[in-house]
This record gives sequence, structure tokens and C-alpha cells, in this order.
Amino acid sequence: MSGAAEWMVRLRQVRALTGGLLQPFNAYLLHRGLRTLPIRVRAQQASAGEIADRLSAHPALTQVLYPGLPGQDPQGLIGRQSAGAGSLIALDLGSFTAAVRFTEALRLITHAVSLGGVDSLVQHPASLTHRPVAADARPGAGIVRLSIGLEHVDDLMDDILTALMVARVPIGAVATA
Repeated sequence: MSGAAEWMVRLRQVRALTGGLLQPFNAYLLHRGLRTLPIRVRAQQASAGEIADRLSAHPALTQVLYPGLPGQDPQGLIGRQSAGAGSLIALDLGSFTAAVRFTEALRLITHAVSLGGVDSLVQHPASLTHRPVAADARPGAGIVRLSIGLEHVDDLMDDILTALMVARVPIGAVATA
């Protein structure tokens, strides 16, 4: 820090109370990224809504959970607490094995522990983040979470549908061309 000594003392007190400060380059990147945030969020929400809608009747899925689907916002929070349904979708593949096979078969969508960002990501809570959580508090073993990014909807759907076919093939079955 540089400046008058009294200001430096005051700034140190603020920093002590509020936490660390961004480095100048990180602050620049944050400022630059915030300019396009609304556009990116709208695009991601639109893609997530389309993907959730397309998958809602897929036979390989027990359930598609997305607050933008009919009947999945029973308290009417969208519009009151948020400007849209978001970009996260949960898919229930019915079993731990099917969920693992699905996540392993994805090629465009990347495995992640933390969701969000501009790239599409997938997480299987039962094998990652929620393993140490009490059984009655964690999502079902067949649940996977998708964080939809900025890739084209058709490319994401191709990846998801291919992975769903792999997840449905019985273990040990030989695929024939």
C-alpha cells in the first residue's frame, strides 16, 4: 500500500474486517467479466431450459429436476426471487452405476466438483461432494447435476444423449457396429 499514513491505518482496519483484497489484475478481470455477465446468464438459462425440456420425457431418466419446467416451481420463486430458472439441471438416472457410466461417457461436458462458469460441467454428488454426508441428507445415488455453459445446445444435447445411451447399456454387454 502507498499513501498517507493515516489512510493506510484506516484501510488496514477495513481489510482486517472485510477480508482480503483483490490484486489489481484480478480486479481488472472481475470488472471486465461483469460487463457481459447478464448476457451470459441469459444465454445459459435459455440453453438449460431447452435441454431440460428436451430431456423431460427421456426414457433413460427417472426424473429431470429444473425449476423452469412446468410444476417444478410450486412456490413461484422464479420472478419473485430470481430473474430466471438458472443454468443447473439435475438428472436422476435411477442408480449409482448408471450415473457413473453417464458421467464417464460425456465428452464435451467436463467433470467438476464445483459448478458454474461458462463451460458446461457435470457432477455426481454421490461419488464426489456428498460421500461424507449422512445418507438421509444427500441426493439419490442416481442424481447427476449439470451446469449448462455457453456451448451450443445441439452440441450439448448430442453429448448428453450419447452418454445416456452408454448409461443404459448393461455392464458387460458388447456394443456391435
